[in-house]
Amino acid sequence: MQKPIKIRILVVDDSKVVLKSVCQILIKLGYETVPAIGGSEALEIMETDDGFNLVMTDINMPQIDGWELALRIKSIKPDIPIIALTGEAPSNVLPNVRGSGINHVLFKPFQLDQLNNAMINIFGPDQDVSSEF
Repeated sequence: MQKPIKIRILVVDDSKVVLKSVCQILIKLGYETVPAIGGSEALEIMETDDGFNLVMTDINMPQIDGWELALRIKSIKPDIPIIALTGEAPSNVLPNVRGSGINHVLFKPFQLDQLNNAMINIFGPDQDVSSEF
């Protein structure tokens, strides 16, 4: 099923396995993805390509972590939504979300319905992909 709004997502993770897996899931759901290994590569991509509708980033990465990446991306493109992906406990993450530039957090391993709900919250009911699995 083709979604009315074509969503381009910059996916950022320092693990190539996780990055590939998240991109494959999003592609299967009909989204266009651009992978970035780590925060530095993500910022390089954002400087030359401002055609993203969403950024999904890991929080725990070397050099530029997801918190810093979110703030730096928001300074380039303030209105872009950012979903953080993390394996950390909610109690370690949620207190830091306010003011971070992050709009939503998915805790690894996340379920497809959690991803679906995040996309609906950000882009509206036209992004409901629950019937596609």
